[in-house]
Amino acid sequence: APTIRISTPAEGAKYFDYERISFDASASSDAEDHNLYFSWESDTDGFLGTGAVVHKELVPGQHLITVWVDDTWDNVSKSVSIRVVKTFPPEIVISSPIDGETYVTTTRVEFDASQTTDPDSEILQYFWYSNIDGKLSERDSFLAKLSVGKHTLTLAVDDGNYNVSKTVTIDVMDNRAPMAIISSPEDDSTFHSDDIIELNGSESYDLEDPITYFWISARSGPLGNKPIITRPLPRGEHTITLWVDDDHGHNVSTSIIITIVNRGPTAGISSPEEGATYMSGNSVFFNSDTSNDPEGDKLYYEWYLRPEDGDWAAIGTQATVQRTFKSPGDYQVRLIVSDGKEAEETSVLFSIEKAPDGDGGEDDGLLGGPLLIGILVIVIVAVAAAVVFLLRSRD
Repeated sequence: APTIRISTPAEGAKYFDYERISFDASASSDAEDHNLYFSWESDTDGFLGTGAVVHKELVPGQHLITVWVDDTWDNVSKSVSIRVVKTFPPEIVISSPIDGETYVTTTRVEFDASQTTDPDSEILQYFWYSNIDGKLSERDSFLAKLSVGKHTLTLAVDDGNYNVSKTVTIDVMDNRAPMAIISSPEDDSTFHSDDIIELNGSESYDLEDPITYFWISARSGPLGNKPIITRPLPRGEHTITLWVDDDHGHNVSTSIIITIVNRGPTAGISSPEEGATYMSGNSVFFNSDTSNDPEGDKLYYEWYLRPEDGDWAAIGTQATVQRTFKSPGDYQVRLIVSDGKEAEETSVLFSIEKAPDGDGGEDDGLLGGPLLIGILVIVIVAVAAAVVFLLRSRD
């Protein structure tokens, strides 16, 4: 009878369900050198094949493998027991990128498959591919910039037994420019030079990137680099421009025009008070202490005086002037205050009453009585001295 020798599988061998098992009885022999015919079977999977060597995958479980050998005279068999273990392929989990997401060329896309698991193997190999950019990485997680287009991204994972894959599709676009928006002030607004103006560009945005700000006035130069700036501006017309930069080659701007106008001075007469009464011969002070300019500009003064129903006459250009009046009556004083750009005027009425001794002043440009007599005396003395001098010269 034939002598059966099973080289593989060995008694008690363990295999995985993905393996093709080699069933080998080619070392069998026959003493009479008859031709041998082989037939293999499993008590679980049934008939496996014929021939001295057969290759076959088996279902998981315990198997009694029997080979029958026939030399046409005798039909003998031999069996071995083996175990086939069930295995599992890797379970791919792509946390990022998310299928259907949109990215831009300037942003690095996050690739993350770190949650992928395999119950049978601790060693996994990763292969990321793009249909546009080709092979991307052999790591489970990484960052990468991608070309413009619709990318079908494939991750293949190999645990040594199985090679499985999963795909996601994303769109990659060119980086979009930011939008510069000035929400305040409104275009063509007007302010005074002592106003604190809010320049607000906080509604500017970029869909992909953080942005930086730069404000500039065509009249005053750089103004600042924050989204919101509050400050006064000098008088005149300003073209205000906000530049917004995304640090990826996009630097966009928007502009408004605002006008800063002068705020004129306030004219004020602190003395004399409205309706005040003074005595002739006494000094009256005209004082502009209550005049002011809200912007701190230098002020210029013009004082005018007139008697009731009379003509105006200029009496000074200082902040304070003095006048002594001779003639009783009602008077009006007018003050014009200017900052060189705008002017304001005010006036008050006051009265002069005759002093008990009759002394007067210079309200109408004529000299008073005592002063006139003094001058006449001086003139007479001078003429007399001249006459005496001439008479002596003839002698």
